[in-house]
Parts: sequence; structure tokens; C-alpha cells
Amino acid sequence: MSDYMLHFRSPTRFDDIAAIVGDRKGLERLRDAVDVAIARGAGGALLFCSDGEGYALAVALEPDMSEVQTSYSGEISPQRSKRERVPMYAVHNFRAALHEAAIACSAQNATNTGSMTPIQSGMNASAEHHQMVRRNNSECGGVK
Repeated sequence: MSDYMLHFRSPTRFDDIAAIVGDRKGLERLRDAVDVAIARGAGGALLFCSDGEGYALAVALEPDMSEVQTSYSGEISPQRSKRERVPMYAVHNFRAALHEAAIACSAQNATNTGSMTPIQSGMNASAEHHQMVRRNNSECGGVK
């Protein structure tokens, strides 16, 4: 039986199909993160792939997506329109969403009991995801 498993399939080109597939708990956790982002601007969740690898999901609300760069899976040399000036990591709520994702991982790490999870078997979610936030911020040129 799976718990909190969610997979995303990103389109590889404009006419491809994107998909989200997950178990009930994973989809509910995604919904909760989206609801928080809609209400407060940023949400986050800890989810898992079917191989047991955990990942943090950052959900950011951007009121005007018209200038945000399109993101296709496997892009090698993207062609951007002149209006696509803002990288996804530079949207207003992105840093807050990374923080919410780190909090979700920390909360999960603090409440885990019983069965082994990727967090208990070696991944320190709080430290790992705070490092991810710092790394993303430094790679983003210090986005505040």
C-alpha cells in the first residue's frame, strides 16, 4: 500500500500531455498545499515517488503568469518569447514556497513514528531542504 505518493509528468513540448498521478493521500496533500498557496501565496508538501524517495513540493501563487517563462521537461536550448522574462524561481512567492516545503519536511520528520521512511532512513529533511533553499537562492542571484 502506498502513502503520500505523487508523480508529475511534465510536457516535453507544446502539444504533449502533462499528468499528475497519485494515491489518495498524495493527492490530498497536493490539494492542501494548493489551498494554502491560494489563501496565503505559498504552500508546500512532502511527497514520495513510488520508489520511496521523498521530495519537497513548493507551490507558489503568481497572480500574473504572462511573463513567467514556459518550462518544458528536457529542454536543451529553450526559445523564449519576448514576454517570458521571469524565470519560475523568480516569481514573487517562490522563496516563500520553498520555505513552506522545508517546513512540511521538518514537520513530517518530527512526527514520523513506526514505519521507516526515506527521512528516517537517512534524509534529514530540515537540513536538506534548508540547504536546497539556500542553494536555490544563491543560484537565483539572491532572490529575496
